Amino acid sequence: EHRIIAEALALMDRDFLTAAQCWFGGGTAIVLKLGEYRRSLDVDFLCADVDGYRQLRMSAVERGVRAFFPEPVEAVRDFRIDQYGLRTVVKLRGQLIKFEIV
Repeated sequence: EHRIIAEALALMDRDFLTAAQCWFGGGTAIVLKLGEYRRSLDVDFLCADVDGYRQLRMSAVERGVRAFFPEPVEAVRDFRIDQYGLRTVVKLRGQLIKFEIV
């Protein structure tokens, strides 16, 4: 499971996320950094900039999951978008992964 999450993370556009001041965080980031001590199937990003969040939100509306992940990552459902976050579920190699930006 963690290898698939690491693979999905490696596929993401780091330059786009960095420009928006959007950083990988939360429990999965800790699990990966410390060596897999618990099951974690979600990917959380924290956005530290209002304008960056606005850009991420607009990209999610316009491009959906492709704003963040290339193929072979698949969208399982459309984004739920509000002022507090962007949330969806994606799939890579059969594994469902919750994806959230707050």
